[in-house]
Amino acid sequence: MRTGIRSLILLSLFLAACSALPQIEDISTLPPGELCVIAESRGDSLAAAGYNAQAADYYIMGAAALDPGDSVRVRLTEKAVQVLDGPSVICGGLVLESGDSLAPYRALQIGGSGIAGRILTELENGSEYILPEYISLILADTLLSDGDPQSALRALSHVSGGLPARADDKRTILYFRAYLQNGELQKADSVISVAESGDDDELLSVLYHYRGMSKIDNNIQGYMDDILYSFDLWPAAPVHAAAFDAVKAELLLDRDNACRAADAFYAGGLWNEGYELALEISDPDPHVYYLGAQTRRRLGFYQSAIDMYEHYLENWLDEEDAPDVMINLGRIYGKIGEVGAGINVIEEYNRTFPQHHRIINTSWYIGYIYFQNDMFGEAIPYLSELVDNYPVSVLVDDCHFLLAFSLMKEGREGEAVSELHDFIGRRKSSSYHSSARYLLGKILLESDSDAGAEILTELNDEYPRTLPAYFARELLGMPDYVPSFASQPLADWMIAGGVEPAAPPQASLNGLFLVDAGLRELAMGEFFRGEDEVGNAGKLAVFYYNSEIWERRPASAWKLLNIGDSSTGLPVEIWEMRYQRAWPELVEPLCEEYDIPPNFIWGIVRNESMFRPWTYSVAGARGLIQMIPSTSEYVAVEQGWDDYSPDRLYAPEVSLEYGICYISGLDVLFGRNSVVTAASYNAGPHNALEWGAAGYAPDEFFMKIIYDETRGYTQRVHFAQRIYDYLYSD
Repeated sequence: MRTGIRSLILLSLFLAACSALPQIEDISTLPPGELCVIAESRGDSLAAAGYNAQAADYYIMGAAALDPGDSVRVRLTEKAVQVLDGPSVICGGLVLESGDSLAPYRALQIGGSGIAGRILTELENGSEYILPEYISLILADTLLSDGDPQSALRALSHVSGGLPARADDKRTILYFRAYLQNGELQKADSVISVAESGDDDELLSVLYHYRGMSKIDNNIQGYMDDILYSFDLWPAAPVHAAAFDAVKAELLLDRDNACRAADAFYAGGLWNEGYELALEISDPDPHVYYLGAQTRRRLGFYQSAIDMYEHYLENWLDEEDAPDVMINLGRIYGKIGEVGAGINVIEEYNRTFPQHHRIINTSWYIGYIYFQNDMFGEAIPYLSELVDNYPVSVLVDDCHFLLAFSLMKEGREGEAVSELHDFIGRRKSSSYHSSARYLLGKILLESDSDAGAEILTELNDEYPRTLPAYFARELLGMPDYVPSFASQPLADWMIAGGVEPAAPPQASLNGLFLVDAGLRELAMGEFFRGEDEVGNAGKLAVFYYNSEIWERRPASAWKLLNIGDSSTGLPVEIWEMRYQRAWPELVEPLCEEYDIPPNFIWGIVRNESMFRPWTYSVAGARGLIQMIPSTSEYVAVEQGWDDYSPDRLYAPEVSLEYGICYISGLDVLFGRNSVVTAASYNAGPHNALEWGAAGYAPDEFFMKIIYDETRGYTQRVHFAQRIYDYLYSD
């Protein structure tokens, strides 16, 4: 570095430090060696006291006094990076000069747009960056965010074709944004035309979003169609928050567009946004209003839902959603304990809409209202009616099992046993099947029948991973399930099973480099390429095991499950890849802060996303821990966090903090009962209370869960936590 530039950096840092801490003496004129010692010492003291910004200034001051490549300069620069509170062009420049292969990537992340021009110049001058196409993508993104489309296009010119799909989509989006910002609208339209010839709705959603927002910024007509089409194509896209803010006022004046947006918001988990439309629209649309009421029901805000459902029926009884409104109103009355009111509404539905396609479920609706209020005797005839008269109903499994449960609770054990035998014989594929066997075995065991222990033992032998088998082991005093391990290490076990472990090809090594560069999402495309080159993910199991590639480890292990002799068990590495402690640097401190076992959280993350941060569900849940945006918003309000946006929920650190905070609250609410906590996270605490979270033992609580998804989810999380506890007992 030239002496004059170095002096200017030192002087600017000293002046900045003086403005924050006026008692600091001027050390910028000291010899470099002495200056570095003093700067590092004071930086360490300030960092320890929590003055990160001032500490960073001192570290940078010390680093800038030394020549590039000096080990002390590198150390001080790294210390500065660790305590920076925001972008720093000077620190980015120091990182760029370190000579490390990751330097341009890290410098861009640290220095932002202030360092982008320097990196672009070096790129154009032939600097031999590793994977220059990726640094060019990130560089273009940074330049576009700073409003410099021409420089972004220069950066993109260094990106050749043939990228993996996700990186190629990013390239397409960046070109599109650059054309829009640069006023090259015909080129932008041609990008959309090419994209429309494919079947990538996610890509198209983002393109239409940016075109709509560009039209808004430039007062061009047609933006509403683009924004709404973007909503329709991918309701869970991480770009819709800004778009909703931009068009909300107009949506409230246009019921047709509001209706279209409301459907997308409901599908994308943006339930609070849909609720806002329902309440605030100037010319209320019955369907928008119905969806708004549905969001209150699904979130457990029952009184708000009741008020909205009743308002709907008073004003729009002839509309197409009216039958479902009446069904939901009756069922919610049942949920809050107003049994008579609930049954009256269901009977009115039966009279008003006799041709409705759900009319055959009337006996279920009434029977379940009684059942959820522990009025088992009253529930029995209604549940029995559906079982006897509508054997093809989608609810017949629920009715039949809850009928047997009700008979048991009424002390009619003989009839319960008969119904359970009938259920087990007729409904072998039912999600209640293992629960029915457990309940039958428990009833017989408590009546001193030898058959009870036999049934429970067989259940454990056949379905050892299920919760009913776990409850059976508890009843019989049997040891818990223990995974079996092969004696061979992973590589030897693979060879013995006929699978030669593959050395990672260059694409896999490229992926590893991108992970280190902070580009995990783009790295996945390189890992997929590597897997294709060697044949499949399983052949790279050793590579993945030795790397923290959380997203690919489970798939790699899964590919190997059927090789060799399964009776001898699996290598411990396979178990650890399938039940991995991913992102420990995020999970462990958050679990300590919120007082919840990390193994339980890892069990949830495993079942929610299989450790893939970009996962989203049909209900709009997103991220590692699959938080619904509306729930996340309530967490943010409760915690006083002012940086909430649904668009941030794909970031691991955001998803995990919101999710762990919320789950810890559920865990406290339900007395640290992991079975109930898992069920309440999947289905909502309001449903967990309905199933007896406050008054039933865990086995009967589990029996009362009526959602197939929640039953499966709860027992998978429970099993996963036990495996985690066993694998990582140290």
